[in-house]
Amino acid sequence: MSEPYVLRIVLRSGATFGRGVRTPSVDVETDRDPDTGLPFVRKSVVRGLIVEGCADVLYALRERGLPSTAYEPLREAAGRLFGRPGSRAECEGALTVGRAELPDAYRRAVAAAVAKDADGSLVRGEALAAHATVRWSTANDAETESAAEGTLRSSRVVHRETAFRAPLDPGVNLHTAGEGTAGGRVERAVLGAAVAAVRRAGWRRSRGRGRLHRIEVRRGEGGDDLVGGWLNDFEDLITNRP
Repeated sequence: MSEPYVLRIVLRSGATFGRGVRTPSVDVETDRDPDTGLPFVRKSVVRGLIVEGCADVLYALRERGLPSTAYEPLREAAGRLFGRPGSRAECEGALTVGRAELPDAYRRAVAAAVAKDADGSLVRGEALAAHATVRWSTANDAETESAAEGTLRSSRVVHRETAFRAPLDPGVNLHTAGEGTAGGRVERAVLGAAVAAVRRAGWRRSRGRGRLHRIEVRRGEGGDDLVGGWLNDFEDLITNRP
């Protein structure tokens, strides 16, 4: 039996992954596990990033005037993987992704340390501090060119170079030749392009935060990154190479 796919997200700059929730200690909190204190990325966020990347790729191809004979198979494959806007529940797409977290062995070690602590709060606090810090920021006043009054805000930011891992199930066979609903070359080409298109993630990513080194897709933890090969398939498809 082949190993499952693993999505690996590596931060290039600090990022906040949350819903903008305010807590007593910080204005904008990042998502963190209540048992260990370790940061994570919700599965809906991870999937949303890939879906957004796919939408950007398809839009760019349409704008550059890619012939329909090349564009339509890609669009159909995207629908099979990610679903279509406004579609019914049974047409939501085959691809599923889990919560993106720190390595399993490390999380288990932290959980064991929490269990040994009297109430666990000290260990959870130390675990969070090892991977995230509180950052302060203000909005600028255009007239005075200084910090606008009353705009000082704090947010918890996950450190750069943090690597999250999430289980990925494409829901189709990416290693079957052909373009049918059984999956294959077109699906892996679309998935590779969508993953490669994701450059930023998290809260305020449009303002410079949450830059990513890359998102990798591997077969198991020790496997090689598959995205480069899938991008070769994508390039071949849009240039009509067999």
